Amino acid sequence: MATIKLNGETFKPLLVNGAQFLLNDIDRINALNVFPVPDGDTGTNMCLTIEGGLKEITSFSEINIGKMFKRLARSMTMSARGNSGVILSQFFKGMSNYLVDKEEADYHDFIEALLSGVARSYKVVQTPTEGTMLTVMREAAEYVKEHENEYSSIDDVLVNYVKAAQISLDNTPNLLPVLKEAGVVDSGGAGFVLIFEGMLLALNGTILKHEEVSIEVEEEEEFEIIEKKYAIVAVSPSEGISELLTSLECDVIVSGGQTMNPSSDDFIHAFKKLKAEYIFVFPNNKNIYMAAAQAGKAYKDAIVIIIPTKSVAQCYSALTLLDYSSDDYKEIENSFIEATQNVITGSVTYAVRDTNLHGIEIHKNDYMTIIDGEIVASAASKVEAIDNIISSIKDIEDKSVITLIYGVDMTKSEINEVTLFIKTKTPNLEIIEINGGQEVYSVIVAIE
Repeated sequence: MATIKLNGETFKPLLVNGAQFLLNDIDRINALNVFPVPDGDTGTNMCLTIEGGLKEITSFSEINIGKMFKRLARSMTMSARGNSGVILSQFFKGMSNYLVDKEEADYHDFIEALLSGVARSYKVVQTPTEGTMLTVMREAAEYVKEHENEYSSIDDVLVNYVKAAQISLDNTPNLLPVLKEAGVVDSGGAGFVLIFEGMLLALNGTILKHEEVSIEVEEEEEFEIIEKKYAIVAVSPSEGISELLTSLECDVIVSGGQTMNPSSDDFIHAFKKLKAEYIFVFPNNKNIYMAAAQAGKAYKDAIVIIIPTKSVAQCYSALTLLDYSSDDYKEIENSFIEATQNVITGSVTYAVRDTNLHGIEIHKNDYMTIIDGEIVASAASKVEAIDNIISSIKDIEDKSVITLIYGVDMTKSEINEVTLFIKTKTPNLEIIEINGGQEVYSVIVAIE
């Protein structure tokens, strides 16, 4: 029997099913990573984002679809993790914006809500890139709008939306060359399609058993509010790095990084530990920036300034030059940004699959040399991969300091080998070694 209209209660099982369908295939989505590094977390981020919304709406009964969506969108926004999670949360926020005054939605309303979701998602991305989940959302919504007069039910819309979304997803490698080179489709787009496939299954009567996805939440200790005019919040992946950043006058640490991106709500909790006029936030990962920015916009008790750090190395460099003497938050912000632009960031991690990127042949379990976000070499050992960082910097002799933040997997003998290589290759370079204890990356390097 065709579904002519949806209300708050009849939409809810569709979304639950969509979340479960994504969760059932989470490992595949996480593995759809352009770089073969062990940090694929798109599926996890999307699951945790949507689960945050489900926790809010499953605990109460609401017939009005506008009121239900308002609660859903607000909770998903605060639960959003990673770029994929933020975009997903804003898609549902856009749907909510259209449906806010409606008690129920027919298929015309559903199409308009999908289009509103697309428009909202594009707005939160500073530089939208085609060949991503944004494209999948947009092309599918445009297709059902174009064929609107051929439909008569919600079922018709969803069937055709899923088909169009899958076609768009399959085409993402043709729009984004790096996907074609890596032999994958866009991971966020793939997760998005799964959600709507699950919704369609529910509409057809196939209800999956819902398993709640959860994460370990550390019990928050009591804390004293830190009062100061200027404060710093930074993301750290390990205890060693947390201690390092704290020693450089970071006021509040947000735990997270690769494989476990903090949510917007995690940042809000961090901000609440401060009584400050200005809060500088260092996300230290390009996949965390959007969640931090979303939290910054939502927080009203201070001016929140996001410093767009993509690595701990950039944050470390900026904090070593910390200077509040100008008493001008714009000058302080500019000095932080300038410091991040003057540092070369390197890192080493292992490959989780065979691939060929930018002409570099990479085998599973090889160690990859990554400089400023690009893989530049592959090696059989960690030491060789770290040595490749030094060898790959053209003007290394003009640099003065190299800071090596070692991961949990580095042995003393390996560290000694690296130190010897640097001293031999660049004897005038000052070496600072720090036990970061981070996982995933054997070393994080800052060269200045």
